[in-house]
This record gives sequence, C-alpha cells and structure tokens, in this order.
Amino acid sequence: MPVKKTKRGKTSNAIEYDVGSVGVEVNHSHKNKLILMKMTMENWAHKEVVNIKLDSKKGRLYDADLHKVNGLLNEAELEDPKVRFLTKKNMQYLNGIFKTYGGKRRK
Repeated sequence: MPVKKTKRGKTSNAIEYDVGSVGVEVNHSHKNKLILMKMTMENWAHKEVVNIKLDSKKGRLYDADLHKVNGLLNEAELEDPKVRFLTKKNMQYLNGIFKTYGGKRRK
C-alpha cells in the first residue's frame, strides 16, 4: 500500500478509485468499499441506460448484483465499523462485480 501525505503532513493509507471522471478516496473499511461499489454500479447504469433494458440479460444481472450489494450494505449498517465482516468468497465476488461495471483503481 502506498503511503500518502495529507496537507498537514500526516500519513494516509487511503485508496483512490476513479468513479466516472471523479476521483474517490476511501479507507480500508468494508462499508466504504461497498459504498464505492454502489457508486460505480450506479455510474455504469447511468451511462448504459440507453443501451440496456432491465428485462435483458445485462439488466437482470445488474439488478441482481445491485440487490446483493444493497444487502451487504444493510448488513454493514448493523456491524461495528471496525469489524471486517466480508468473507474471502464475498470479496472475490465483489471484485468481479467491480471490474464488470468499469471500476478502476488510481495509480
């Protein structure tokens, strides 16, 4: 993990992602990563809404993935923010979803 300096000279180990044309910086908590995932999916849907219909294969897949992310976000609300509640299997599934909907990490 690259360590970055904040304006006040403190170190920050936040991760930067591109969502659309906007840079978003998050820490390593699972809840923040899920929020970033939802933002990425909604951005993708906003761009692709002309090309896909909700009854098509892509539309149904998007709806199912968004339902999964929303369910995990609801679970995150109930958990302690410092607890990492996502399993390795969930993280691998979410990584696939993130790449499917055009998620990119800044370098």
